[in-house]
Amino acid sequence: MEWRHEQTAGHGGSKSEIGPPEPFSLKAAPVESDQAGRRLPWSPVGLRRHHEIVARISDIFRRNRTGDFLRLFRPSRQMRILDVPMGAHVTIVNLQPLPSHEAAFLTPNQTFALADGTIFPWDDQSFDVVFSNSVIEHLGSWENQIAFARECQRVGKAWWIQTPAREFPVEPHYVTLFLHWFPKSVQKRWLRRCSLWGWLARPRAEAIDASLAELRLLKSKEFKSLFPGSRIKTERLFGLPKSYVAFKPPAV
Repeated sequence: MEWRHEQTAGHGGSKSEIGPPEPFSLKAAPVESDQAGRRLPWSPVGLRRHHEIVARISDIFRRNRTGDFLRLFRPSRQMRILDVPMGAHVTIVNLQPLPSHEAAFLTPNQTFALADGTIFPWDDQSFDVVFSNSVIEHLGSWENQIAFARECQRVGKAWWIQTPAREFPVEPHYVTLFLHWFPKSVQKRWLRRCSLWGWLARPRAEAIDASLAELRLLKSKEFKSLFPGSRIKTERLFGLPKSYVAFKPPAV
């Protein structure tokens, strides 16, 4: 794995967890039994297994990425950081209320805020650092991604925004080869039979529709255009771009 540094021209941003179209989300899929007694749109056991496999794969890259973030940003306890679990004062943002089983894990330095990532309720430069890991691709549309990037750059003095590369042949959410390069009409027909997510979670039609409506992976040119003036890291695997990071370190 290698990193390639680039410089674009303008200013940049990032954010936290943004919710799905309705009511299913790949990033926040419930895996418990259905409290309302409705039939779940997937297999809870299979979905949990899928998340465990993806987490193990992602953890390898996230550890390296976190090391780079710590080295470049040197977060202190005095910093106000939007959406990153470190020793600083952290504000965690979500479009939907935090589930009780997750809220129980909040630490004294963490604050939860209910907000839309395309319209943040904070003043300009309210945070020392805005941190986002694999969120912007879950906003569903190019217009939402533009709004998200703009808001992150507005409220942050510095930022670190990461997203998977659309150019990489393996789609990271479904763990399947090449399928994300096809039109969504084709993806809808083949997701159930040609992806790890489909094999394990056995999603029903509404879950497939919601996940496809939520995900929009970014190409390199698109991602760079959202964060002009930011430095760009390209994470590579076997020489191919696996993910991108737009970042602006804090001023010394």
